[in-house]
Amino acid sequence: MSLSIAYILKMYPRFSETFIVNEILELERQGVDVRVYSLRKPDDGRFHRKLADVKAKVIYVPQYPQYEVARIREAHTFLRQAYPERYATVKTYTEKRGHDAAVKRFLQAGYVAAHLLRHPVDAMHAHFATSATRVANLVNRLTGIEYSVTAHAKDIFHETVKADSLRNKLGAARFVVTVSNFNRTYLHGLLGEDSAEIRTLYNGIDLRDFRPKTTPRTPNRILAVGRLVEKKGFHYLIDACALLKERGLQFDCHIIGKGEWETRLKNQIAATGTG
Repeated sequence: MSLSIAYILKMYPRFSETFIVNEILELERQGVDVRVYSLRKPDDGRFHRKLADVKAKVIYVPQYPQYEVARIREAHTFLRQAYPERYATVKTYTEKRGHDAAVKRFLQAGYVAAHLLRHPVDAMHAHFATSATRVANLVNRLTGIEYSVTAHAKDIFHETVKADSLRNKLGAARFVVTVSNFNRTYLHGLLGEDSAEIRTLYNGIDLRDFRPKTTPRTPNRILAVGRLVEKKGFHYLIDACALLKERGLQFDCHIIGKGEWETRLKNQIAATGTG
């Protein structure tokens, strides 16, 4: 039998998260049976063409559990009967956390857990160490199903991220994946040497999707796409272009995106004379 994995995601599909679609497609190419549990329905009408190639079934978890009482009650009743001790322990843990978001994740986790007991998988994987990982962690506590996590950037570095909460969510994972060696070193320091294995897996693209031109181009073309915010590092790219200009190298650079740094970057381009 093929390996089966439940992907726990905050929202699927999401226009900016092509790396998740690419990852699912590659797993399916390797024969893995993927099922997606999305905590929210998509709110963007734009979709990538590759979504049509994804075979994974998508289950939309009640986004507002308080408005879907019947579905939530049925799932939690089933779960409480299947694992009474686990359920009581996690319910008490949630009550001690004492805020609405904790209750919401518990209700969603119960729904996912009940569905997974009826439709078993070998493991769970969550992207971003936020709500999706919290739900995966709670499902693990409720059922014993193992989970892994991919940590990215904002979910581990943002000023609102609490170290204890991050340790709690990542420390119980079977393994943690992150997108750079810098992140890996940081997480090792946060979680300690006895934590789950932490692996680096860069967000790549399948180069078979592209057909490079064989004719030489002049000038050399540079293309960068992303949100125009500090952490994307476009200001470093502009500085690099200034160095290329100083050295007399011909190039044509295009930055595509929107964000709070748009005016700042335009001013930098003007100041460096790279426009």
